[in-house]
Amino acid sequence: MAYESGTSDEAIQVFVSYSRADTEFALDLVAGLQACGFEAFIDQEDIAPGEPWEQRLGNLIEGADTVVYILSPDSVVSEHCSWEIAESLRLNKRILPVVWRSVEDTQVPPELSELNYTFFSGKQSYASGLRELSAALRVDHQWIREHTRLGALATRWLARGRSEALLLRGDELEAASDWMANRPRSAPALTDAQIEFIGASKAAADAAERAARNRRRGLLFGVSGIAVVMAGLAAFSAFNWFKANEAREDAVEARVATDAALSDLEVASSNLEAANIRLSADIALRAPPTGNETLSVAGGWFPVAADYAGSVVRLQRGRQIVTGMVMRGEVIHPDFEGEYFLLTPRFLTEEELIEQDREFEKFVARSEAIIEAGEPAEPMPDDPYSYPGEPRILEQRHVSPGAPTGMGALEEEPSAEPEPATEPHYPDVLEQRHLGVESSSDPDGPIQVSYPTLEDGAVFELTSEPIWRTPEELAAEEVYFVYPLSFEPPFGARGLWLKDFDCEGYKESSTPEDLFAVFGIDGLAVDSRESEELTLLITPGLDSNGIGAITYRHAVLKGAFGAPVFDLSTGKVVGIHRGVDANSASPDGRVGFAEPILRLIDFIRDDVSIERRDEERTPPVCYALEDSQ
Repeated sequence: MAYESGTSDEAIQVFVSYSRADTEFALDLVAGLQACGFEAFIDQEDIAPGEPWEQRLGNLIEGADTVVYILSPDSVVSEHCSWEIAESLRLNKRILPVVWRSVEDTQVPPELSELNYTFFSGKQSYASGLRELSAALRVDHQWIREHTRLGALATRWLARGRSEALLLRGDELEAASDWMANRPRSAPALTDAQIEFIGASKAAADAAERAARNRRRGLLFGVSGIAVVMAGLAAFSAFNWFKANEAREDAVEARVATDAALSDLEVASSNLEAANIRLSADIALRAPPTGNETLSVAGGWFPVAADYAGSVVRLQRGRQIVTGMVMRGEVIHPDFEGEYFLLTPRFLTEEELIEQDREFEKFVARSEAIIEAGEPAEPMPDDPYSYPGEPRILEQRHVSPGAPTGMGALEEEPSAEPEPATEPHYPDVLEQRHLGVESSSDPDGPIQVSYPTLEDGAVFELTSEPIWRTPEELAAEEVYFVYPLSFEPPFGARGLWLKDFDCEGYKESSTPEDLFAVFGIDGLAVDSRESEELTLLITPGLDSNGIGAITYRHAVLKGAFGAPVFDLSTGKVVGIHRGVDANSASPDGRVGFAEPILRLIDFIRDDVSIERRDEERTPPVCYALEDSQ
């Protein structure tokens, strides 16, 4: 039995040693490690006079597989940090120093100066440092996990007066012997307690084997007498056969239950590995560049990055790049469970792209002028350019009475004295059309799909036809499409579930107290012409001009059109990014806006249900989520 058995699926225990002056970074580091799948913890209790703090901290260090020591000018002079390092060395724990604030080499404890550092300071980004530290923690992690377990058993054995009942036996002793013989070069040495504990276990096992041999010799003289007795036990054996058969059936049931549990464990392990892949990818993190206030996100972006980075895709058709969201089939219709679908915005025609490029410079100039002017009390009186923004209306006309009213249609005001009607009365409908191009227009050519955090360089082609698009009669609405995926998603991909939408905090507007994240392509600069990198943009909310719009202070441009918008207080998807206005309502000169996602998804679910001629219409997302819980 190899020493790895029973350890590979357990979370790696990480104790973070830090100075109180570095508390904020320590908490962020713990949150990042937890998002990567580690069981990270710190000691946040203050040391009270007379308190046996050494025992408390000693227990935390003993239970850790690795001690991560935050190097800073404060930690190298801290009495408690020095004690924690000394205790870690006494227990032969692996120590990984991380540099948060630069320290002179002469100030670093000599025991740490020869170790490899991970840098979270200087030019190294937080994400790069976290990825490097995660890789170091996984080196020899199975052997080190067993080091922690056997260390705890040895300590318990010594505390109980070297009780023979606590010694290793059988497969456990064999596994410990293999573990001791296969120590990696870079792994920490065995402690004296571990060596004594395993040695005592081997001695006890040898003594038990000698006693067993002596008993077998004595048994040889009694074989003939036992043969007589066995004849009398034959009948009793028949009875036992029935009992044994029942036991075998119970064993089969137990094996089935074990296999099911193992399958669940494999799924959980696969999900954890996929989350680690998503989090270890290069993801740009951006906050509004202007203003003096700080944003407190309380680690909320970590689960967003770990959960949703595999749900966001880069879409390209011709020279236009947008962002798409991958959703599980049950979000669209209950019968589509197990399938994957892609929600995309409408791609522009070449004529529209040319017009968009022409207006882009005007947009940049207007937003920069707003920033230079400060923060006017009132928004600019003229209608700001929306990029890509709300569609403009070419014409409005009434269609003949009797036409069914559609979603978004406007009814005329009833006359003061309506004439009696012998047939059912249908209100007139105000039909709206796009300026310059019909809402049904969409450029030809394949849609190229890539996952920025997965399958580096791999590009998939979307060849399927959409199962839904915004109806043409809703001319004033933004146009979206829903495509079934025509390819197998790469490992680590994750479709949005029903539970990923914010039903409890459902909102159709926003306030300055909100804090949002836009997870999409592009966003490095306002005048960026490239759209390659996945960016998580953190931005405060703004007061909406009524329901039906979620607005925020700053937004990415171009490639982020169609990106999911998250509420960082819940980590749930609340909107789909539609664009950004040059507007003085924000000190950044730009106001990002999103469409509430639940309203759109519910409309899609209902439309698909009608198209399929279901006997019962598909309920809204939040009703379906409530029924599934």
